[in-house]
Amino acid sequence: MNRSQRLLQLLQLLREHHFPVTAETLAHRLDVSVRTIYRDIETLKNQGANIAGEAGLGFQLQTGFFLPPMMWTENEIEALILGTRWVAHLPDDPLKQAATSILAKLQAVLPEPQQRLFEQTTLYAINQWLPVNQDIVACIRLATRQQKKLHIDYENEAGQQGKRMVWPFTIGYFNDKMILAAWCELRSDFRHFRLDRIQACKVIDEYYPSYKKQLFKQWCISQRITIATDRN
Repeated sequence: MNRSQRLLQLLQLLREHHFPVTAETLAHRLDVSVRTIYRDIETLKNQGANIAGEAGLGFQLQTGFFLPPMMWTENEIEALILGTRWVAHLPDDPLKQAATSILAKLQAVLPEPQQRLFEQTTLYAINQWLPVNQDIVACIRLATRQQKKLHIDYENEAGQQGKRMVWPFTIGYFNDKMILAAWCELRSDFRHFRLDRIQACKVIDEYYPSYKKQLFKQWCISQRITIATDRN
């Protein structure tokens, strides 16, 4: 990559970290020398980037400095297209509509060379999903977003009917199924419910006594699941 591209990528790497990151780490990510990183940091500072830190301690981009939003690499564009196309085929109408809107907006704002990449990309994620009731999907997503208790009527694999009061914290998309992960008050433990087997649900106007992010982390530990985080 040329120097301008490297400087933009260095800014992006700094923005991805909550805490100071060492020059050695940055040099490894950009495949350049540590000395080059020091020079590039000084260049960015001279151009107005508010970068705190120093050699040996690490560097951190301070709040208030923004990168141009469309400076994406070819791999990043293809990742956006692939992921958004996958969402556009979910059995979740609001998310499908949002994904279609995102694709249209993305194509509209990309520069000319990246427009061609967008038009020529043939990456697709193809899934066959079990049908689900859209009202139930919307109800579950609302309860999860608001961190409120949810009452569900559920039919298990054996065809037995039951009622549960749960604390919903995430929806997973597995092969052909949408799965609600929640804390079940009846079992006093985490339980999983297929959305295609939920017969009815109702959001209870009562916050459950935990944060969904905390429940999610505890669930990941209990299931021995490692989730890649968005930020370091």
